[in-house]
Amino acid sequence: MAESKKKLTYEECRLKRIEENKKRWQELKLTMLAEDVHNATSPKPSPMKKVKPTVRQEVDRSAVRRSNRVADKPPPNYKERSM
Repeated sequence: MAESKKKLTYEECRLKRIEENKKRWQELKLTMLAEDVHNATSPKPSPMKKVKPTVRQEVDRSAVRRSNRVADKPPPNYKERSM
């Protein structure tokens, strides 16, 4: 029971401090100043340009024959054949 009484007194002190702080804020008009500052600052647009993502074109994955010497030959087949 002694512990619960200590907790209550601590809670009571904490709530009392919170109320005192609220009164001080109201006396100094800090709540209004805080609201004014919050309302005065508006988010500015970013100076960086927005870049649209480029659409990648699908690449043809078939073998490309670049040499004229082998251009008219069929593509190589690397699969092993059973003999």
